[in-house]
Amino acid sequence: KLLPTRERVASALRKAILTRELKEGENITLDGIATQLGVSNTPVREAFQILASEGLIKLTPNKGAVVTGLTEKMIRDHYITRAILEREAIGMVCQSRADITDIVEAFEEGQLALKENRAYEYSNFNQAFHMA
Repeated sequence: KLLPTRERVASALRKAILTRELKEGENITLDGIATQLGVSNTPVREAFQILASEGLIKLTPNKGAVVTGLTEKMIRDHYITRAILEREAIGMVCQSRADITDIVEAFEEGQLALKENRAYEYSNFNQAFHMA
């Protein structure tokens, strides 16, 4: 099942901001993003609202938005929240005696990729580790 268009647009913009494809201070417009992503203005407007609530953009009346980018506080909050959630997930895995084969495999493959300086593969294994 596909996500609603506003969520797909928000996801694409969020990724562009987090990877710095869209840089802090850059202006983005409804028309420009709609054209770029091949969607109407409505889901872009809705996506802008989502990203504004996340603090990634600042809306400018009748003009679009300005990318605010990441702040130190946002990054700290992200990692604090992630640590709490992962700690709870570990507790649940231990209590249920779940099979952790996928976790161990992703970790070991990631360590090997890191040792062999294969950054892209390491990133994929790191993501697989956290998803598992």
